[in-house]
Amino acid sequence: FFVHHLKKKIFADPNLIYKGLYAICEYNNV
Repeated sequence: FFVHHLKKKIFADPNLIYKGLYAICEYNNV
């Protein structure tokens, strides 16, 4: 349910996708 809600939120605001990818990249670089 939470993941589904999160996906709907991401699709509602595409900008969150870029923020999420950026955060993941930063986390991987650490």
